Amino acid sequence: MTKGIFEERTSLRTILAAILIGLLGVLLISVSENIHWFEEHRGWKAPIRELGGILVATVTVALLWELYAKRAFLEELMAAAHIGEDVRAARLLNITNNFMRGIHWDEFFRKANKLTIFFSYGNPWKDYGEELHNLAARHNTQVQLMLPDPEDEKVIIELARRFGETPDEVKQGIKKTEREFRELFSASKGSIQFAIWYLSFAPVFSYYIFDDVVVLTLYKHRRGRVAIPAFVFEKGGKLYDFINEEHEAIINESNQLARKVFPANEKTA
Repeated sequence: MTKGIFEERTSLRTILAAILIGLLGVLLISVSENIHWFEEHRGWKAPIRELGGILVATVTVALLWELYAKRAFLEELMAAAHIGEDVRAARLLNITNNFMRGIHWDEFFRKANKLTIFFSYGNPWKDYGEELHNLAARHNTQVQLMLPDPEDEKVIIELARRFGETPDEVKQGIKKTEREFRELFSASKGSIQFAIWYLSFAPVFSYYIFDDVVVLTLYKHRRGRVAIPAFVFEKGGKLYDFINEEHEAIINESNQLARKVFPANEKTA
């Protein structure tokens, strides 16, 4: 309340000062044009008239700023500040349309002890095969692969509709992805914990959780090839926490959202 009164008083003082200065400008112009003395001393007439014009113009600009432009500027500034706060709270590190080349995958793999891959299916990152092999060769690493259940007809039909493929193509794509990841991590000599989960739903986005960052990608609804944005969020931010909480809920078997299929003899607490 006090702040609002102070702002109102400040604006009122500014307007009153501007009006007084404006009147002074008008007076100087009038004097320079109407006082006979200036006709005899023309060297003074032009400067006085120009000074009066400058004062009037300055007052006009000042009033426009005070009454209209300043408020609009402050609103934009505050909006930008709030957006900045939201970005900091989310700990957004990067946005890119180039999923494979626009993200520091090599750095994330090099530092990772844990990795969760949650997507529909696809080429298991042939371009980063070496990084995956290095991760698999390290000791005490944990990798989870989350895939749609290839035997769930409703899920397969939904993905086929979304991707513009046949149900059989989707099913074979999921199985191929699972097979290639199994071969990669089964051949590892490191003490890696590798697990595969089947999802009972069609994913609406993909995520890749590393120790300190999460990569989030969207899915498109239109047909054809589209550059899909990917977002990188740092641990401790709202989005990292959301994805982590989402993942923990998915692998909690009491929610019946996913089931572990490899290793088949292990149960999740």
